[in-house]
Amino acid sequence: MKIIDQKTLKQLSELLGELKSGEKTVLIIHDVDGDGTSSAKILQEALKRLEIKVKLKFAAYDRSNLFGDFMKEFLEKRKVSVIFTTDINIFSTNYPQQKELLKNKTVVIFDHHEAPKDIEKNVLYFHPTITYGFKEPSQYCTSKLVYDVFSEYTDLTDLDWVASIGMVSDSTYPTWKEFVDKTLTDLGLPIPKSPFDSELQRAGILLYYGLSMDRASADAAIKAYFSAKSYQEALEQLKPYQVVEEEIHQLLNSWKKIVEKKGDIYFLVVKPKYK
Repeated sequence: MKIIDQKTLKQLSELLGELKSGEKTVLIIHDVDGDGTSSAKILQEALKRLEIKVKLKFAAYDRSNLFGDFMKEFLEKRKVSVIFTTDINIFSTNYPQQKELLKNKTVVIFDHHEAPKDIEKNVLYFHPTITYGFKEPSQYCTSKLVYDVFSEYTDLTDLDWVASIGMVSDSTYPTWKEFVDKTLTDLGLPIPKSPFDSELQRAGILLYYGLSMDRASADAAIKAYFSAKSYQEALEQLKPYQVVEEEIHQLLNSWKKIVEKKGDIYFLVVKPKYK
């Protein structure tokens, strides 16, 4: 798909050239889900191949107060000058109230949620509709957006498995079926009736399980996913988080014993150990 927003693409090209010197500190902030984490993984690897070091990553657990006192101190202490975000509509966070904090920083946003009406001069904004003229942005997940934009600069085909996990996780498989099915075929994996049943997507499911646990476990799951060089490695490293699945199966097998029926409606109160 051809990029129609050539102005922002040119700005990104100029920024990437500047970042190769290593003089500016780069931070990636990503959403804490399959798409947000996958797009950040692709972004970090793409920057690495362009000889740009990402010194810092930040998982946005609290999007409502993303740019609160902690982030202010974080940015100042580490002298961050360039921020990349993936799968976060920062205009719906407390960003509008913190523009003064970020006015001297370059912010590069990759997102497929509702686009803002006004974009600050220090913000490079990549969005399916603005960047590609794509009419259904909800179906153009950020993993695919980052993958496509940075494919303009470097070969990312070995990360098709990461992009595919992001696509299926964000329920955009109907749109990108050809891409995901080709990835499965290239990996020697069968194409199941449901994309969630593939061995590849099993890695994405285990990642979600890890993210549903306590903060330390979620951080560890993200770290494991970022370090994985293949889906097989991701599967192996994320295996401990399948304990969440055990609770799900227990609920599915026992719900009839704890359900309350009123008329033709079933009421079930669940107090899960995990989120």
